[in-house]
Amino acid sequence: MEFQDLLEAMKGRPWPRSGGPSGGVEQTVQIMLHLAEAERRSLAAEVAALVRAHTRWWQEDTPRPKASESATAVAVAGTLTVARLPGALRRLSVDAPSRRARQAVVTGIVQVLQARGLIDDPRLAAELVRRVRDWDRWDSGRWYFELAREVLLRQPGPPPVEVAYVQLWLQDHRQVEADLRARPQWSALVMEALASRGTGQLLDGPDLRALLIRLTGDRPPGRPALLERSELLDACIGALQSTDRKVDLHGLLALHEQLNPSLDEVHSRVGQYVSLIAGAPAFVATVAQQRLRALDEVGRLDASVVEQATTAVLVRPEKGLFRAQLSWLRPALRRPGSVVPESVAPGAGVLESVVPGAGAPGAGAPGEGMPAFVVPESLILAVAVGLGHPDPALQKQVLNLLIPYATDLSAPARAELAVAVGAIAPDLRPLAAALTGGEHSPPALEAAPLPAPPPAVQPAQSLELFADAEILAEELAIFYQRWDSNGQVDFPQVERFLAGLVAFSWQDPERLQAALNPMMKRMTWLPEGPPQPQLPGRDEFVRYTSVLDLLVLCLRSVRALAAGPPELRRQPEVAPEELFHLENKHGVRAGDVILRRVAEVGAGILWSPVPVLLATPSTDEGVLEAAHLLSRLGLVEAAGCRPWPDDLRQAYLRVRPADRGPVLEAVRRVAGEQSASGLAALGSAGSRTSLQLWTRQTRYAVHYFDKNESRSDLLAVLHPTHSAELPQPWARLWRLPMPGAKMFFYDTAWLSCWPAILPFDREVTAAHLHRELAELNRGADEVVLAHARVPGPIGPAGLLLYCRALDSARAETRVAAAEALAVLLGRDELDSPALGHLLGRLAVERQVKLNRVVDALRGLGEAGAWPTVWAILASALPQCLPAPAGEPLARLADVVALAVEAAQHTQATGELLGHCPVDGLAEVAARKSASRLRTEARRLSGILAEANKGPADPAGLPGLAIGQV
Repeated sequence: MEFQDLLEAMKGRPWPRSGGPSGGVEQTVQIMLHLAEAERRSLAAEVAALVRAHTRWWQEDTPRPKASESATAVAVAGTLTVARLPGALRRLSVDAPSRRARQAVVTGIVQVLQARGLIDDPRLAAELVRRVRDWDRWDSGRWYFELAREVLLRQPGPPPVEVAYVQLWLQDHRQVEADLRARPQWSALVMEALASRGTGQLLDGPDLRALLIRLTGDRPPGRPALLERSELLDACIGALQSTDRKVDLHGLLALHEQLNPSLDEVHSRVGQYVSLIAGAPAFVATVAQQRLRALDEVGRLDASVVEQATTAVLVRPEKGLFRAQLSWLRPALRRPGSVVPESVAPGAGVLESVVPGAGAPGAGAPGEGMPAFVVPESLILAVAVGLGHPDPALQKQVLNLLIPYATDLSAPARAELAVAVGAIAPDLRPLAAALTGGEHSPPALEAAPLPAPPPAVQPAQSLELFADAEILAEELAIFYQRWDSNGQVDFPQVERFLAGLVAFSWQDPERLQAALNPMMKRMTWLPEGPPQPQLPGRDEFVRYTSVLDLLVLCLRSVRALAAGPPELRRQPEVAPEELFHLENKHGVRAGDVILRRVAEVGAGILWSPVPVLLATPSTDEGVLEAAHLLSRLGLVEAAGCRPWPDDLRQAYLRVRPADRGPVLEAVRRVAGEQSASGLAALGSAGSRTSLQLWTRQTRYAVHYFDKNESRSDLLAVLHPTHSAELPQPWARLWRLPMPGAKMFFYDTAWLSCWPAILPFDREVTAAHLHRELAELNRGADEVVLAHARVPGPIGPAGLLLYCRALDSARAETRVAAAEALAVLLGRDELDSPALGHLLGRLAVERQVKLNRVVDALRGLGEAGAWPTVWAILASALPQCLPAPAGEPLARLADVVALAVEAAQHTQATGELLGHCPVDGLAEVAARKSASRLRTEARRLSGILAEANKGPADPAGLPGLAIGQV
């Protein structure tokens, strides 16, 4: 049969609106059923080409195929080999508008495969199942999943487990039940799918859970249940152990609770429940804790398991789990013999504590008819792990639980308890003395001073330039292979690339081209010809969007320069002022200045060459030494060249203001008086920063109507103090765009370069950065640290930037903010009271989340800067503490608790002396309603009252009575 005849039959008539089968599909099925094997082989190549045409018809040189994709899928099944058939079918999106039409196509393909004897081939079924994708739930790909299911149902062996296939299969409950009844061995699909990512989310719906549980009790006559309950429970618990996505855990936990395992089932899986207590999220660990507690209450839980569960819970930070475990332990410790391991005989070396008078409710003292009972010391020591919890209220509960058992502890146990007691709050140490008996006094609280200097405060590293062209080419190749479009630009790396390309293209362009040639051969997308020297035409990009595209300009210039006559390589064809410059679209971004300068480099290498790049910094912080710039200007002058304008401006801004005088004289000699006067005006530019509240109306949909809401944000504002006319876009560095201007995705990658644009004007860069901190994505931590390391004063805009970083949703950014504060502290540049006052203002205006700030500041304190943390919180608390009848801020108790911890460490070093008032603290401490905020306020009041009396007690004990806690 000729292919043209087949193509005519495949056209058929279009799908009718009723969703009936296509004439083209029906005719194609009949042709495929009667093809001889020789005809199949002869048509295979042209059918494969037709599949490629279907997936490329939108390209210019590929006409749109006349045959429908439904008929093409049938032709593929009738001609291609088993190895090529799944891949060819996967590339097609069958144009079937209804379930009936889709089923007609699948039925036709199955008929053809049966006629060819391929329907029983396990390789075909495995490949079809493996290629099922998540998006096949939609109509364009649903047919492929249904075809894989039909082929798989005809396989005699066990089914292959593929995540995407199984999750699509589980979405149709009637289909799952029918398939399990037809193929009982498919139960393995359900069991193995539970641990797959995304399956737990399907279990959020009650229908699928109800189906699985019903199938565990559905036993056909003479046959086992379609799903074994024990296997389903094991698979569910195993998935809870291995999955960390909350969206999956909720569905899996709902299935577990609906299965409602009996005490016998829990007893046989004790180890799995202990592992859930140790490593699962709190809402899963709580369920595991409840199951084990119920088992312990009937006396079926071994004492060693109680100890393991206790240790696993008490090292976790969740307070609800902690309190629940203490609630479990109170009756367990008072139940005679309930925690003594059965496998350990008396006298076998188990440390035991005899507790007289403690027993079941109503028990009397020994000698009055009720014997004493024994408690293993290993359990006592497991409970003592809870003394390391950061909440002093929970520490006190652990102490009260342990004190009745302290009198009969052995000396080694007391020594271990003394070590554990060393982590408790100082105001609880008198209570701890009753536990240790005074034999092992806890060490006095000490606060190590901040290391001098911390690693982040070390002097800036020199920027090492490339020694030869081969190393430059190797680094460029690695950069192009590993470049991340969602990450931040590595500023030192880009500067090294630019400096190397400029220098080597001047010295030896042939060698540079030879080194770059292996990489450029693989860059088939690299445009031919050199870049245009001036503003591009319609065939050029008007705005380059990434560092990759910018470096392409340089590579094109290097290639064109090496191919040109040697006698013309160092002769400028275009004046530096007329070099390729990119237009600015909106406001000012870091990328606008960087893009313009790098585009100038890319065009200047070919059209106006210079021997060296002027703006390459001397250090990785972006600072350029004046001596280095003077030396480079001398090289440019000796070569008879004129500097590139934007390169010269950037170089001048990177020189210390005090060292710019000699630079101006050299520029006047090399580039002329006009360039020197322009640089002088640029050097005199500046802005004053202030903070202003910006209020705007936002609209969002609530159910069926729109709701308007007023939202306020504290923003930094720049007030330019210069009057000189500055070139664009540099003039807009000292101005800010309108608030709320959305940053485009291609601008965000350049934000890491902001500190190096104006390294001596940190306030201006902070004002720009704080608005875009949310857009920094994964690079915010590097940007915040880079801003802290450059020189220059810190004002309100800088403090606002660090406050926003402390409040970041990403833990890495909060850690970087704490490290940045350590850098400023090591350089004596941090105004701690001002930072605390701003944090308090933002907290009152609901612009920061206190739990995030507390975590970051605790990290700063643990690095040794507790006095600084105390100074910050002492300035923030007067604004945050509520009025006598006011509602406190969310998580304010955590802030006061951190202030207590900071004050204790600061008192231990003798720095908390004299009058230390915190306005509003006495009113909160005097509240009648019991709350954690009142408790922490009383503790802080006691510490401050002790500090006001005189020097700190050498034992580190504040004057607050334990009864007040």
